[in-house]
Amino acid sequence: MLLWICGLLLVKLASGQFQFFTFESQAPLEDRFESLAAHIQDMDKQIARLQKKVAALEQTAHADWNATDSGSLYKVFEQRRTWSDAENYCQSLDAHLAVIDNESKNNFIKRLISEKNFEYAWIGVKTRSSSSSSHDTFSNFNKENPIDGCAVMDMSGIWSIHSCGQLRPFICQMVVL
Repeated sequence: MLLWICGLLLVKLASGQFQFFTFESQAPLEDRFESLAAHIQDMDKQIARLQKKVAALEQTAHADWNATDSGSLYKVFEQRRTWSDAENYCQSLDAHLAVIDNESKNNFIKRLISEKNFEYAWIGVKTRSSSSSSHDTFSNFNKENPIDGCAVMDMSGIWSIHSCGQLRPFICQMVVL
């Protein structure tokens, strides 16, 4: 095997297929490398400028959203929509109907609803009495008296279940990273 490799090297050398580099022949490569390095630096600067502009635009776009300490933004929409249409609209904004998982968020959203003087507004809870999927989360609704519907919050912060087809104002929640 070694003999074969040596033979191949001799053939390549004899035919002129191997090139040997001198310092003079490397100069164009070094120039090219320096040019590429400078170009990369320029692109890095441009990326940093664009990132600042995007951040400023995002702040402007969300200026009318209400921020919380938890890193979420909330916005109340006065247009009346069904629960599904409201959720779809929120999703078009990279958000969802507001998910309330503690009393602090409940009080925050209650204040937003009260400021708008809404009787009810959709929030991000939907119930159903029957399911065909084994992957659904646990529920313990009375099967004799099923509760199907979607959750609203009133001005006092109390939740109730209403028909998902009703037209109501709604609150979107956007999680900001």
